[in-house]
Amino acid sequence: MEVIVCHTNADFDALGCLTAAKVLRPKAVACFSGHINKKVRELYSLYKDSVNLTPLEHINVQQVEHLIVVDTQNSQRIGKFKEVFFNPRVKLTIIDHHPRQESLPEWAEVVVHEIGAATTLLVEEIMERGLALSASIATILATAIYSDTGCLTAKYTTSRDVKAVAFLLDQGANLEVVANYTRSPLSDGQRTLFEDLLAASQEIVVNEAKIRITTCEIAEYIDGLAQLTSRLTEIDDCDACVAIVNMDDRIHIVGRSKQDRINMKKLMQPFGGNGHRQAASATVKGETMESVITKVQQALPNIVEPPLRASDIMSQPVRSVDPDTTMADAGRIMLRSGHSGLPVVLDGRLLGIISRRDLDKANHHGLQNAPVKGFMSTAVVGVQSNASVDEIQRLLIQKDIGRLPVMDQDGALVGIVTRTDVLRTLHGKSYPHWYQVTYRAEPTPDNIAAENITELLESHLGSKRIGILLLIAQEAERQGSRAYLVGGMVRDILMGYNNVDIDIVIEPEAAPIARGVAKLLHAECVEYPKFGTATLSLPSGEHIDFVTARTEFYAMPAAMPEVENATIKKDLYRRDFTINTLAVVLNPSSFGNLLDFFGAREDLKQGLVRVLYNLSFVEDPTRIIRAVRFEQRYGFKLEEQTERFLRNALDNGVLEKVSREKLRDELRLLLSEDAAPKSILRMDELKVWQHFLPAFVLSDRQINLLRDVAQQDLEGLDTFSLYVVILLLYQPFLAWPELIEMLRLPKKSKEISQEFMEHAEDIMRGMHDEFTTPSDLWLMLEPLYPETRFLIAALVGEEGLTKLTNLLNLGSVAPSLSGTDLIANGVRPGPVMGRILRQLKKARLDGTISTREEELELLNTLMAQGLKGGV
Repeated sequence: MEVIVCHTNADFDALGCLTAAKVLRPKAVACFSGHINKKVRELYSLYKDSVNLTPLEHINVQQVEHLIVVDTQNSQRIGKFKEVFFNPRVKLTIIDHHPRQESLPEWAEVVVHEIGAATTLLVEEIMERGLALSASIATILATAIYSDTGCLTAKYTTSRDVKAVAFLLDQGANLEVVANYTRSPLSDGQRTLFEDLLAASQEIVVNEAKIRITTCEIAEYIDGLAQLTSRLTEIDDCDACVAIVNMDDRIHIVGRSKQDRINMKKLMQPFGGNGHRQAASATVKGETMESVITKVQQALPNIVEPPLRASDIMSQPVRSVDPDTTMADAGRIMLRSGHSGLPVVLDGRLLGIISRRDLDKANHHGLQNAPVKGFMSTAVVGVQSNASVDEIQRLLIQKDIGRLPVMDQDGALVGIVTRTDVLRTLHGKSYPHWYQVTYRAEPTPDNIAAENITELLESHLGSKRIGILLLIAQEAERQGSRAYLVGGMVRDILMGYNNVDIDIVIEPEAAPIARGVAKLLHAECVEYPKFGTATLSLPSGEHIDFVTARTEFYAMPAAMPEVENATIKKDLYRRDFTINTLAVVLNPSSFGNLLDFFGAREDLKQGLVRVLYNLSFVEDPTRIIRAVRFEQRYGFKLEEQTERFLRNALDNGVLEKVSREKLRDELRLLLSEDAAPKSILRMDELKVWQHFLPAFVLSDRQINLLRDVAQQDLEGLDTFSLYVVILLLYQPFLAWPELIEMLRLPKKSKEISQEFMEHAEDIMRGMHDEFTTPSDLWLMLEPLYPETRFLIAALVGEEGLTKLTNLLNLGSVAPSLSGTDLIANGVRPGPVMGRILRQLKKARLDGTISTREEELELLNTLMAQGLKGGV
């Protein structure tokens, strides 16, 4: 077991190190070694779903094989892990930013750099490896660095710390959250002024915002009033603070706010000041303190906006169960909805909460069929719909819970607020509840559809197809629906590739739009109500697929998905890879606007194939093959986490749960592409083939054959069949029938494989044998599929391919004598006539005859030998 541990009395830097090390070593177990500082515990409680630490009591020290100690070198400060710190059989890694100690074990791998924060060392490794971070993780790491460097002002702060913070800000770190948990040291003069300001502060409540106003008059100028005001905001547990200080013959006004709804810039502007919404200042000369204080107090109601409330951020309608629902059914609903808990409701009234932990206990005791009322928690903490987000956040932290039911004034359940809803509000991003997302942070709402690609569409699709899209848009608009062009066509247009597949997603229902468009285009419309889809067949032979925007749920790994109607964003989220999540709005008011919710453009730019969440390959294992196909088709590479998820899914045997028919279909797509040889090699590197073919080993012979085949013109050949035969060459022919059946090959591919198995060795010997005539070779090759002939020749090498080309050219040579000529010369119709024509062609192929006269002479010879036919 690999364990990451920090020092006891963990501070923010310790939490940052655990978090970053877990990102770098996802298979390791990370934990606190003992006590945690109060503020650290609060931050961890808020983000615990993202950090994924293991409780200390769940770790058996005797099973530790590799101990990674972060933010300390002192064995006395790591609790129960001290006993393995000096054990030479346990690999020891130390990562720290304090001066190196001399008493460390000689076998330890020590990474010590005297910089501002130990977290910086790990962030640098994250940067070097090109890993993307969620906003939550970036915020924790930024808090760690800011805290340990005095907000980057301590004398031991280095440029490396600053660069690490810059990277974390690019990754979405929230400075508002960081500011809530960090602060800087004070000078003596600042400390005196701070105490005076603290003693004089008064609280005013405006629109439920607690605002502190504090005043002071001093003779000399003290620097850092902005810092002191920020500190007052933290210590007084208020939402904002305004400090008014008369010093140096001027009145200095500084405002700091924790909330964007309190506009300090607006407050300072009448005084000639400026700044940002949450941080602004002004300097006033020629006015009295009383006058300034009065003006500030009068301005406050105009600068504070109403707070966000539970009703603004809650999820609704609420997925709930009644008291008699079985534990098994509740588990299925949780899995389907992605929730970790469900309210138990009767007649609209909340009775309790059933959690995934409760389900685990019931399953352990074999009580899956028991009703939830026997396991639900009835001491439920809830809020009214008018509760503020601040109140909700305080409850989540204080009670260490993940969700709060929301009730109306009559006590009826109207919604639910989760930790994710609060994080979404804090960060302005969407955090899926049930999966670890792997895509890049989505754009802000203002930028999602900022790019319009109408000109690009017109240049790639032409006027006819653009006309079809406009008709679809008009019909959707007429029916009050939303229409989107999605899928590979959008991706390939942006990449400059041709793609003829038109896929349309409709909100809220596809079938009515498809029927309307079918009438306009005189097309045949076939509907599939079960799946909410429809296909139009145009008179030109083209097809257009219409799909209702939907989300998918997999009841178990590799199962067929169950679907529900959803929004376009949720529909795109169910796609296999980020590069396939692009959509174009078709409705007339915003025609051509590009939707990129999941960072697809950036992944296209960087050439990455990235899944959207960690269970993607588990839920649909065929995506493993698809990932290789897209990677090799475009010359991309698998994003690092995606490759890790892929390998892990293979290790857990997910491909074995997929039907052979589905695997064959994906394999057919893979091996029908130009990049098939590269895909075969990549599948071997990833160890995918072993899950198709028992004990598969790609030999040098096969690799050389792939290289030779890739250099040939394969137009008109069934490349799927070609490459399947090459793959089968890893086993002797005796094993082929079983392998052919295992691969569920289609009829043609099966026949080609069987032909090769039966004839390859004889024909290859003939190609090497100088006594075998061209006609002998041709007669062996003629009845075979072109693919079989090509493969046999390719196995011989360049000589074989040359011989095949010559034979194919000769094969078009036919005797000048026809069946009619033979009858005229006395040959009766029947089998003998065929044998004579065959002998004539053989002679032509071998070059023993070349004219009509020579053919007649040979005919006479054959007839003289008794070949006339008849009865």
